Amino acid sequence: MSKQIEYRSDIDGLRAFAVSVVILYHIGVSGFSGGFIGVDVFFVISGYLITGIIQRQSLSSNGFSFLNFWSRRAKRLLPVLFFVILTSTIAAYILFPVDIRLDYLNSAKYATLSLANVYFYFNSDYFDAISTLRPLLHTWSLGVEEQFYIFWPILIVAISRFSRGARIAVLAVLGLVSFLTAEMAILGVYLDNSAAFYLTPFRVFEFCIGAIAFEIGAAGYIRKSFRFPLIIAGIIGLFAAVLLIDEAVRFPSWSALIVSVATAAIILDGQNSISRHVFGNVAVVYLGKISYALYLVHWPIIVFFNYMNPGQNTTFEIAALLSLMVLISVMLHHGLENPVRYRLLAGSRWTPTRVLSVTLGGAVSICVLLAALSWSLQARTDDGDAVPALADAPIDTRAATEFCLLGQDREASLDRYGNRLCSPDAETRILTIGNSHELHLYRLLRTLFLDQINAMDVGLVYGSTHVRDDVECEFGDNAGVPLSTPSARCRGLASALNDMEEIARQFDVVAVAGFLPFTYSRIYLDYAAALQALNPDIKIVVLGSFANFSPYRCPDLARSLGSAGACLDPEYVSYFNPDERREISSHWPRLDFFYIDQIDLLCTTDSITSCNIEFAGEPIIRDVNHFSLTGMQVIIPAALQSGLNESLFEYMAGHPLADLTQGAARAATWNGTALELPLPFYGNSGWSGSVDANPAARDGLAAIVVDSSTSAWEPAVWTGREAFEAGRYRLTARLGGPEAGAFAIRLRKPGRPLNELRYEVALDPATEVWRRINVDAISLDELDADSYQISFEFELPEASVLELSLFPAWGPDAAHADRAAVGRVSVGGMNFERLAGPE
Repeated sequence: MSKQIEYRSDIDGLRAFAVSVVILYHIGVSGFSGGFIGVDVFFVISGYLITGIIQRQSLSSNGFSFLNFWSRRAKRLLPVLFFVILTSTIAAYILFPVDIRLDYLNSAKYATLSLANVYFYFNSDYFDAISTLRPLLHTWSLGVEEQFYIFWPILIVAISRFSRGARIAVLAVLGLVSFLTAEMAILGVYLDNSAAFYLTPFRVFEFCIGAIAFEIGAAGYIRKSFRFPLIIAGIIGLFAAVLLIDEAVRFPSWSALIVSVATAAIILDGQNSISRHVFGNVAVVYLGKISYALYLVHWPIIVFFNYMNPGQNTTFEIAALLSLMVLISVMLHHGLENPVRYRLLAGSRWTPTRVLSVTLGGAVSICVLLAALSWSLQARTDDGDAVPALADAPIDTRAATEFCLLGQDREASLDRYGNRLCSPDAETRILTIGNSHELHLYRLLRTLFLDQINAMDVGLVYGSTHVRDDVECEFGDNAGVPLSTPSARCRGLASALNDMEEIARQFDVVAVAGFLPFTYSRIYLDYAAALQALNPDIKIVVLGSFANFSPYRCPDLARSLGSAGACLDPEYVSYFNPDERREISSHWPRLDFFYIDQIDLLCTTDSITSCNIEFAGEPIIRDVNHFSLTGMQVIIPAALQSGLNESLFEYMAGHPLADLTQGAARAATWNGTALELPLPFYGNSGWSGSVDANPAARDGLAAIVVDSSTSAWEPAVWTGREAFEAGRYRLTARLGGPEAGAFAIRLRKPGRPLNELRYEVALDPATEVWRRINVDAISLDELDADSYQISFEFELPEASVLELSLFPAWGPDAAHADRAAVGRVSVGGMNFERLAGPE
């Protein structure tokens, strides 16, 4: 028996069809919505050919050699793959920003090791514009093929001595198991649709169909009279799939099964006139011969070109790109692929072991290079969520980067900036939930109501229903109420949320990130409606959608077209709905909710072209729909100007938002000569006292703090009436002998949370160590055995009214991390000193 399957030109023609429809689909030619089925055609062809090769060699006198098989595959596949990875790396470094480069380098490492499908399964997200930014995304199918080459020879050799009927039965059972498991993943029984799409076990049924086609064809089971109708049906099936299937169709599923059977029907008989004329003509066969190189080069060319030139490609651009793809593929086929296979790594000296050693060494070398490049970029990542270090940033958003997670850290504490986290005893307790936009919702509430959070009027908890401890906890579109999740690490969260009576007891408000409310956020709005039906008194806040930009990321459009406003071109906007509030009310008629309208905050009309998504020349959208942390610099001022903070707080708390800007203190009284106010309280005992002050003089402040009990935690806040002139100042405070606890002084401009002026120092008197936040210099002098003097300098860039707050604070080391700030402290003599005018 021959060791090789007889060459069939029609199979190369079928390869040409497969690669052509994939490319036309990817490049955006209309009428090829199902072009991605070309990959499935490749899988069936591989099942047919590889099974034939292994079967015939295993039954030959020399037997089957695993090393020889794998070395032939390595020579065939890896040289062109390595070339595409290296050239794409150069292009990525020239064209891409750092964050996209990092993702590229990670995907390239996996592609080099034939694990691209695994990488893209674990690192794909339905909100990301993945396909337009990942030059190696198409190598997922190559990963499936290469993994198939590892285990398939073992199976075929194991069953090669079986009868043909038994072999077909084994292949049919294996294919059926693979198909049914893929179908269950798609239906959400376990894993998800992405697993069925990317991972090899769920694609095995397509290879099995190709293998069964080989066995049937070799046995001659199909009568000649049936072969013509079969190939006609196969051709009709493939072309119908290309024209009728689209991304909305569940795939791989029955549609993939139909494509695979249609391909097998065409392969069964390549000797008829249709095969010779349709798939066997010279031009089509040559395209099939270069199809591997063409498949590998086409997608990086499309990605890099579209990144530089966003928008719909013109007919001329499409023709130019196709010509470039074919030209490069011809050069690679004749200049690299064939020479390596038949000359450079051929001959008796190139044993299979040596070939595998060289290719494995090349893969390891490339991975080391990619890892080194990735490491060099880590410190320079363009993190869209990084705290903006801009001198003119009106909002300090650092406090919004720390979280109190549902089920964790439920004891009240202070974050590293001296702001409160987790307030279970707060007057109004809020839980945020939702998809990946929950992060934006939490930051919005945290920044808007930081003063109230610090005063324990508000306790804010991050449900983290999308990402929890770096684990995707998205409950998905198939979930219901009660919530369910396939992730074992997320089931505890689901259990906590499903205890609705406990949620209703712990929280007064549930805030929902409602991005795309009828798809991605539907489950969370259903949950909120069910919770409110259980407890009509619970308040629901819904953060409305802003926009979804597709198929390009907003920052990339801004870089390519030179303006953040480029994102607002309706050509690049796939979702923008000013009528969303009404539609939510119509879909959930019994849901009583407060709607945060981000379109109203950012836009002057109902047209997206009127919206403001720019700060300091950069877009505040960090991908296709998520706001960066810098977005707070635009959204918070708009919310304050519109009065959203006041109306939202009154809805949640049931009473108006306290005013801290009228020259008086929170919960304080002015007796004409002195400002009487409670000082901070925390724990079982607290502090109270008075500040004798003449606000017009701006000096001579004195406070006596004595041990006392109060019923609420209140920061002592004093706001001056007159503005300090611009210049450099020194604040000096004399502190009497404390018994225990820690004490903080905060100085800032009033009226907006976390604005640009924020100077804060905190003393742990037990350790006599001060820590500083946002101040240039601190000095601590021991005056006598019972008192100290603290001073720090600060800069006022413009005339400003100042607000002074006295807070409890945590100790600076782990030994004091869980000790409350209680005890006795006296503050005597706070003075401002103007050192110099503005520089």
